[in-house]
Amino acid sequence: MSKFPGGKKLQKKIEALEDEDLKKRIKVQKVSVKRPQDLTEKYDVIITSMTLHHIFNTKEIVGILKTALKDGGHFMWIDYQKTESSYYFHPEDFREEVIPGFTKEEMIQILEINGFKNITVSVVQHVSKVQRVNNEDVQVELDIFLVCGRLN
Repeated sequence: MSKFPGGKKLQKKIEALEDEDLKKRIKVQKVSVKRPQDLTEKYDVIITSMTLHHIFNTKEIVGILKTALKDGGHFMWIDYQKTESSYYFHPEDFREEVIPGFTKEEMIQILEINGFKNITVSVVQHVSKVQRVNNEDVQVELDIFLVCGRLN
């Protein structure tokens, strides 16, 4: 069983699959980007969800993750859009520790630099929330992108 946020939910979805052969081939693995040597296997798909905005050397980390993909493998990156209000997406005491989102163009460029092809970008969710800023409420509006690229 997975030991990271979201892992239990994903594991339940995998267990609900009717295709037993497919279930056997899916592996959920937590990998620390601080320990790239843990990427010892090759995968068909790598998914990163709402994590890369916490890492300032995003381009390099995507390059490390790429090394764990099989030829023809897919990289799927879910993260939030950079907007005028995206700086306030995280609570005040955490804001200096994250990137305030990415533009579609930035995400595409990072994948292209790392050799990905057939890159697509989709909006998978819209987020609208209120965040406290200097004792005032600020409305945060942004989209969540899914960016996919294939390693040829």
